[in-house]
Amino acid sequence: MNDEQEKQLFLERVNQLFSEIKTWFRDDFKIEQQIIDVTESLGTYRARALSINSLQGEKLADIRPIGARVIAADGRIDIKGWLDTENLYFFISAPTTTLRVSIGSLPAGTIVPRTQIYKGVEVNGWYWIDNQRAHLLNKELLFDLISHVSDYDF
Repeated sequence: MNDEQEKQLFLERVNQLFSEIKTWFRDDFKIEQQIIDVTESLGTYRARALSINSLQGEKLADIRPIGARVIAADGRIDIKGWLDTENLYFFISAPTTTLRVSIGSLPAGTIVPRTQIYKGVEVNGWYWIDNQRAHLLNKELLFDLISHVSDYDF
C-alpha cells in the first residue's frame, strides 16, 4: 500500500466512525464538524474533526484524528476535553499484522510480522486501551470517555 492509499484508508475509517458518532448521539449532544490539518509522517492533509457540546451548548470534547501511522495500530484519534485526553486506536483483528519499520540495519519500509499486542481485539475497529486490554468502541464507552475527559455530570 502506498502513502496515498494508506492516508485514504485512514480517512475512510475516521469518516465511518464520525458517521456512527453522529447517529449514536444525535439526540444527546450538539455535534459540530470542522475540517482540520493533520500532520504526520504521511505529510499534512485535511481531515474531519468533531466537537461535542451539551444540548445547552457547553463544550465537552473535541474528537480529532491524529494520524494513520502510529506504533502498534493502524490509526489514532484523540478525545480531548478540558480535564483529560483519551486515545482511540484502529486495530485489525488478524492474529498477525505487518509493521513497516526503518530502524537499525533494516532498510526503510521493511515489512516484519507482528502479533496483536492487546487482548480483546476480535474485529477490525476503533478501540480504547485500558490495562493492556482493548475495548471496542461503542456508544456507551464513548459516552463514558466524553464524561471522563470533560468531567461533565450527565
